[in-house]
Amino acid sequence: MTPNTGMNDTVKAIVEILESGRPELQVAAAQILGELRPKDAVVAKALEVGAGRSHVLGRYALEALSKLGTLDAQRAVVRCLWQHDALADQASHVLADQGAAAHAVLAEGFDQAPAEKRARFLPILGRHVDKEAIPVFLQALRTPDLAGDAGRVVIAAAAQQFGPSLQKSLRDGLIDDLEQSLPETCLVQILAVLGKIDPAGSRVVLQRFVASGPAPVRIAALRGMVGSKLAAPQVKELLDLLEDPQQKSVHEVIREVLTSLPEWPAGLNGLLKRLLVARQPEQRLFALRVLKGSGGAEMAKVALKYLTHEDPRFREAAAAALATNTAAIEPVAKLLLAGKDDGLAPVCAGILVAHKAHFPPKLVRAFADKSVKSMAAHSAAGDAMFDVVVQIDGAKIAPQMLAHAARLRRSRRYAEALHLLAKLATTPHLDQEGRYQLAVTRLLHDMTRPAFDGGAPGNPTMGFFAVLAREGFPLVERLRKESMLTPEGLLRLAIYFAGTVGPERRFGSELLQHLATRVKGHAAQEARLALRQSGIG
Repeated sequence: MTPNTGMNDTVKAIVEILESGRPELQVAAAQILGELRPKDAVVAKALEVGAGRSHVLGRYALEALSKLGTLDAQRAVVRCLWQHDALADQASHVLADQGAAAHAVLAEGFDQAPAEKRARFLPILGRHVDKEAIPVFLQALRTPDLAGDAGRVVIAAAAQQFGPSLQKSLRDGLIDDLEQSLPETCLVQILAVLGKIDPAGSRVVLQRFVASGPAPVRIAALRGMVGSKLAAPQVKELLDLLEDPQQKSVHEVIREVLTSLPEWPAGLNGLLKRLLVARQPEQRLFALRVLKGSGGAEMAKVALKYLTHEDPRFREAAAAALATNTAAIEPVAKLLLAGKDDGLAPVCAGILVAHKAHFPPKLVRAFADKSVKSMAAHSAAGDAMFDVVVQIDGAKIAPQMLAHAARLRRSRRYAEALHLLAKLATTPHLDQEGRYQLAVTRLLHDMTRPAFDGGAPGNPTMGFFAVLAREGFPLVERLRKESMLTPEGLLRLAIYFAGTVGPERRFGSELLQHLATRVKGHAAQEARLALRQSGIG
């Protein structure tokens, strides 16, 4: 029987049904109590007991408890986290939705729960970390079985939720804990958390664990220093460790720390250059990456050797070093001009383009001349040099390239002219005149092929002329002056466009009229016939 607690008779009756009614009525009773939201402790207790009676009733009882809004109801939901495994997920969602309002009860329940069930509390508290949650996380980080879960939850929460006050509270608590004798697992997680929530404020503590101790602990301390600013003596200590073969277990993370330095202290390049000749490839690669900003002819010479290394990481690091070293312009330019390695050509081009502001004008001219001469061979070096000059001084070089393409066309070297014009077409520097030269050159090239059919649908050559016609380019006037185009070639062009619409039809009609009135022979007769058949004139 329900004790007399001052409840009204209706609530009493519903609680009695919940406790002893038929199963379907118990579910209904739980739902009604959730809607009525009585504040009596007896109601919360009855719902908690009902939650343990069956899984079906438990779901409705938990939902009702979440609506009551009393301390007793919250405690009942928290106890479901460890007392009823089948309801643990639902209880987690209910408590997470309540946010910080449930944290005091969760902290209380964490101490009451069996050790093996306490991990369920951590993700809930991690959703909305506050001062009530900090002691729980500190305790979990001191517990070997919970330290890993606690570390992951805190680190995930730190990115968005930790303000200065919470950051200080957690940091100070963790630093105090480090004064105790803790298992290695806990030390690793605490150092990892310190490195994420406040690496600058924890730097002294992190450095304390770098010099000696188990490798996992030292690695965690070092990883917490990634991205931090270090003074020259601290950097030197790390470099000394890096040169010590006995410290191989921490070499990788030391390289990670030093590579991430926002500013490299002055006067330490000599130590780094010693690593460039180290026996271990990883040490040489690290030194090459860090020294990329040091500059100078000596560094350019070293990086140039690694540009053909078999390991792509070395090639990438060498290219990055050369791209920031102005002393590398001349040797890289000579390497590209030699044209001995097609695979290296695009890399050299990328390095030289990075030096656009310092690239000598004499080299621009030399590259332009060499690239044009290489067009016949379709060499990768020639294409790379073309890319360099166009990106460095395209506005000035493009007209010169266009004039050269016109000369190649007049010399009937159509393939070379087309290659050069096609390269120019991929840049922003090919104007209408350039596209006209491309169209005419393509037409002349096509006419040298016996199987050429100018009227085929989707013919790219006709597409070039179509675009120019739509743009209002004076095609007929220019084509009249093209001595290399035979009347038969013009006739094919005219007949094709006379059968279209819009500006293209107008272009085709004008060209037919020109052939019919200004040209003699078979082409003129065909033009007049085409005019009559199309009804143009």
